[in-house]
Amino acid sequence: MLVKSFIDKQIANELLAWTNTQNLYCNESNGQYGFYTFLNDLNKHPVCINEIRKKCQDLIGGIYQEPIYKDFVNEVFVDGFVYEHTDKTVKSYKHFRCNIMLQKPKQGGKLVFNKQPIDLEVGDMFVVDTSIMHAVSIVKGDLSYKTIVFGFLCNE
Repeated sequence: MLVKSFIDKQIANELLAWTNTQNLYCNESNGQYGFYTFLNDLNKHPVCINEIRKKCQDLIGGIYQEPIYKDFVNEVFVDGFVYEHTDKTVKSYKHFRCNIMLQKPKQGGKLVFNKQPIDLEVGDMFVVDTSIMHAVSIVKGDLSYKTIVFGFLCNE
């Protein structure tokens, strides 16, 4: 599900500036030149984080925070990508990820869901059912692909 302008550009820019002050190189993504860091491992969260998470939860009816990957910031650098994959979930629950675009590469770096590229603009959100194949295409240009991602478990 694509939600245009889920957060306004001012908030997206605030989150981008905050993420640029953090060390995001903790965990390698499923691919090349991509990294993610759990939000809980980052410092001095902007106040809007909890509000955005609640807005995501209300939209999709999330019951619990997804316990494996939780919430995180994801960055894929130039020439990087994320392989097509599905994510684990807890039995009897659907696993959804709310991916909010903070920085869009000049070329490439598109979220690919069920083999279809999704063109997100800064502030847009795409909700991924992680049981369906998803990926990030090769990033080109001089900007990385950067998203903030909130994970939820929902009843099947």
